[in-house]
Amino acid sequence: IMTMKAAVWYYRLVYGAPVDKCFVNATLKFCGVGPIFVTRIGAIENKNENQKNLILNKVKNLGKDLI
Repeated sequence: IMTMKAAVWYYRLVYGAPVDKCFVNATLKFCGVGPIFVTRIGAIENKNENQKNLILNKVKNLGKDLI
């Protein structure tokens, strides 16, 4: 789960998601970890409390799916 200040679409379009590529390819795949799924959550400081709670519930559900 990756949080960022920038909008997710901007990070992917303008920057090309370099952190994802480096971390996933150079570290996780190299060590044999897989399958790998990346969840990006952007611009959290601009969200209201209801939106933040929805994000929190999404993260909780992602964690439950791993167990």
